[in-house]
Amino acid sequence: MAQDLASVLTDTVRTHAQQVGSWDRAVRDDADDAVHQMRVSARTLRSVVRVFGPCLATDQAREINRTLRRLGRRLSPARDAEVLCELVAERLDELPVDLTAALPGKTARRLIRLADKEYATAQADLAEALDTSEHRDDLAYVSRLDSVDLSGDLTDDQRENAAAALSPFVLRRAAEIVTMAKGATATPSPRERNVQLHELRKEAKRLRLAAEGVREATGLELGTDVAAAVRRAHKLQRALGDHRDSVILQELLLRAADRARDKGRDTFGHGVLFAHEASVQEAALARAERHLARLR
Repeated sequence: MAQDLASVLTDTVRTHAQQVGSWDRAVRDDADDAVHQMRVSARTLRSVVRVFGPCLATDQAREINRTLRRLGRRLSPARDAEVLCELVAERLDELPVDLTAALPGKTARRLIRLADKEYATAQADLAEALDTSEHRDDLAYVSRLDSVDLSGDLTDDQRENAAAALSPFVLRRAAEIVTMAKGATATPSPRERNVQLHELRKEAKRLRLAAEGVREATGLELGTDVAAAVRRAHKLQRALGDHRDSVILQELLLRAADRARDKGRDTFGHGVLFAHEASVQEAALARAERHLARLR
């Protein structure tokens, strides 16, 4: 029996809004993985609103999106710095033997210290942001999201059959991702291409989180075509995530090399690691292209 749209979207929004609020205390207590989980909850809710926004009243969808965007901006620097710390340790452990031999031990230790320092700074900034009236107001707004207003433009069939109403929005996003990819790969500037690939990754993640957010909250399946698109978008997201991590690591290496140069230290090791990331990015983009071909 078909589930009605109002019930599905209300249950979805309420479930993920409650999850956002439940992680706030854990973030304040600096609990393990709390920042990541709160950001995932907020991104899931925002993805639902962004992808299925045409089904919602415009004013409510806009306000939810604005609130969650502010919340995400508070959480992102700390989470990104945490990921960078993990990535530095992982890369140093996985370096080929020949590159490890070429990398001075002091360079590796200083790189780890720099990543740790940036993480500590981001955590301190987050703690300060959590103690503001703006954050408390945003959290209070999210906690009150226990119902949704549907758009007046919906047909009776859309209102009565949530799966039929929501599925086209997911598939449309999949088509838009393919179009975005064509533009990104045609961009001649490496810096601009990296920006566009990052946006492409976010779109793939948004598609996945929106569909999964509905299923997790309500058990509603949106059909086999949507399920296939979500699987392929997830694989694309992971490949582009590997590419993005590598770009961010290169940016850290450049900052570390600048510090070393200012102090008269050798920067050869930074160059070794920077060059290694080029092969990592090339492999990630090859995987991304395969997943895009399947998404098409």
